[in-house]
Amino acid sequence: MNPPGKDREPHLHLPPGYHAHLDPDVLILIRANGSQAALFSLRGFVAEIVEQAAWEDYGGVVSEETLLPPVPSPLQRL
Repeated sequence: MNPPGKDREPHLHLPPGYHAHLDPDVLILIRANGSQAALFSLRGFVAEIVEQAAWEDYGGVVSEETLLPPVPSPLQRL
């Protein structure tokens, strides 16, 4: 997957309450409580890595079913 551009956002399957915020150079993964879980460079952006980090932080088991949702949801902004 290419890095998200100004006119499009990546589709990420994240745990309940988690969302991602796009800054000019980074994607910030944010927990349900508002704290920062991780930072990712948009250079070499890989959605699967972001999803895996979110699910691991959430405490869930990462599996193929976890990373492949039936219907992708759009990235949420702060």
